[in-house]
Amino acid sequence: MAGRKKERDEIMICIAGKSDMAVDVAEHVMRHYPNERLVVIPNRNDPGKNTFQKSLQLFARMNGLACIDLEQAGSHRDLLFLSLEFDRIIKPSKFASKRLFNIHFSRLPAYKGMFTSAWPILNGEKTSGVTLHEIDAGIDTGRIIAQHEFPLAPTETVRTLWFRYVAEGTRLMIENLPALLADRYRATVQPAEGASYYSRASINYGALALDLNKTAVEIDRQVRAFAFREYQLPKVMGHPISRARITETQSNLRPGNLVRETERYLELATIDYNIELHKDHYDRFWAACAGNRLDEVKLLAGLVPDLEVKSREGWTALIMAAYHNALDVVDFLLQQGADVNATNYNATSVVMYAKAGAVRDKSPDTLKRVLAAAPDLRHRDIFGKTVLDYVIDEDAELHALISRHL
Repeated sequence: MAGRKKERDEIMICIAGKSDMAVDVAEHVMRHYPNERLVVIPNRNDPGKNTFQKSLQLFARMNGLACIDLEQAGSHRDLLFLSLEFDRIIKPSKFASKRLFNIHFSRLPAYKGMFTSAWPILNGEKTSGVTLHEIDAGIDTGRIIAQHEFPLAPTETVRTLWFRYVAEGTRLMIENLPALLADRYRATVQPAEGASYYSRASINYGALALDLNKTAVEIDRQVRAFAFREYQLPKVMGHPISRARITETQSNLRPGNLVRETERYLELATIDYNIELHKDHYDRFWAACAGNRLDEVKLLAGLVPDLEVKSREGWTALIMAAYHNALDVVDFLLQQGADVNATNYNATSVVMYAKAGAVRDKSPDTLKRVLAAAPDLRHRDIFGKTVLDYVIDEDAELHALISRHL
């Protein structure tokens, strides 16, 4: 057992980190432990708005939670510190409390350190996991409290694995929170056997390049380990690559040589089998949608697999076209089945963007086309507002236009 049981009203819970995991655990604490004092330390690069993951800083602002710094956290003797994708190394010597815990994205002792969503894929692992452990003076070397292990799919990508880590890490923390709060948990020293470590220098994302002097399987792993749309896509011959497919054709050219090129992919020779590296056309497609370049949109629409894929800003193609008053493209996308109720990461809807474009350009034509597609006008964004709430003080005529479709 670890220590004596603390009185509940003595404890300050500090959640430090980012992503849905930090926010969802904070929300769980607020709902199930309302008598505990909860504070947060968002990562330094937290933009204060939701991206493809929730912003801890925004959550704190909307819920009246105090944002503190590490020095303040370190001075609090009755602190329960939870590191959830935190961007700084914690030094226990600077904390008055010894109740410091971390969720690490691997099944420790394997894959200590960085890039735990990439290296298991690069190394062809069949399983991975998440670990709740004590924070000590080392790097991910603290005693293990609990773990979840799960299989990796043959098609696993760095993006899908990272989302699984977030979900499993959230579950693991919530399951063990009662024991951590009571200061009654079992912990096991990490074994030396099976340990591995990868530093920040192990992958250079600033100059990311595929090593093409490899087998087809190894190149496929590289693509799956590096293609994370919100962060980066690897490039080959100037083309962003989103996925790979190994062919049944044995290579008879030097590895890395181009066998053929189509609009969809580059076929390259490898050490053994030719491989198709599929080009990613989304940036061009989205730019054409925003620019109302209908002919280009029609051409590229056949090269993007899903109209609902979101940009880094959380915009779908229809959102982009609606906001930029690209009437011809809006009409085409709706005919192609684009979701008229799509939203960005703050739950801002297509009709809200169409309204913004109408107000800005003093032209309601695109908004009328969106309204004709019967969007949900009662939908509320994360701030609790509908499109009518936003337009009521902006334009009386547009307010009346939208109201007629309720």
